[in-house]
Amino acid sequence: MSFKEERKVCSKHQLEITTIDLKQSTAKEDKYLCIKCLIEKIDIQNMALMDETKILIKEMKSEQQTLKIKENQIRIENLKQIECLIKQFKVQIEDVIDKILINIHSRIQTIEQDLEEYDSKSKIYKFEDEFEILSKHSSFILEFSI
Repeated sequence: MSFKEERKVCSKHQLEITTIDLKQSTAKEDKYLCIKCLIEKIDIQNMALMDETKILIKEMKSEQQTLKIKENQIRIENLKQIECLIKQFKVQIEDVIDKILINIHSRIQTIEQDLEEYDSKSKIYKFEDEFEILSKHSSFILEFSI
């Protein structure tokens, strides 16, 4: 008796048959098993072929990278929005400070003008005029003399 080696292929996965189930209770179409069929028969969920594992790892890394890119893009957008809001706030604060400075400058000018007017008025008066003004304010004279 000679064995002719036939290369059989699994009809389900299209992989080479590597194992034969010797139980008589197994249906004829389920007796010839490829690696994937064997894994299914063992029914271990955490078992995979090396090539499949490599593919799963690549997919996982790709998903992680995609997720990281999306998260960073969201961070960038959030930071850009914050930056824009801060710039707007800065402009508003600068406007308020400018208005305050203008107001202060205006008050300084008013006070300086008042001082100039006071100086010029005091120079215009003659002694007689000043004496007359002083007489009108006699209470000041009384307080000064006491």
